[in-house]
Amino acid sequence: MLSFSAILSVAVSLFITVNAGKTYSSQCPFGNPLIDSRTLSQWFCGRGPSSKPCPRNFVCNIDPADRFAVCCATQAPSVNPCSKGDPLVDAGTGEAWYCGLGPSSQPCPKTYSCKVDPADRFAVCCLI
Repeated sequence: MLSFSAILSVAVSLFITVNAGKTYSSQCPFGNPLIDSRTLSQWFCGRGPSSKPCPRNFVCNIDPADRFAVCCATQAPSVNPCSKGDPLVDAGTGEAWYCGLGPSSQPCPKTYSCKVDPADRFAVCCLI
């Protein structure tokens, strides 16, 4: 007889293989799941070898049927400047990717563009 942990391990491995790249509606109570700035795919925080803990200000939301395990914001953002999706989050800091002026600025990845507030309150990467 297989132990519960052995069955769970097999189920998680199948989930990762079968569901790679799929998204499900309502994965997060606020906004969209965190996107890993290194891979540009959803940050996987569930069980298994590719799991990573969520960064600061995010919590792991695991679907009861184990269809997904993604990092979600712990609270609703005050204002979302992006017209499509949420601002890209830096995987290393857990903060919005900063693309404005100054020494900490980083260019946005290819599928994102830099959205700068006219009053210079933010400069974030938004999906194109």
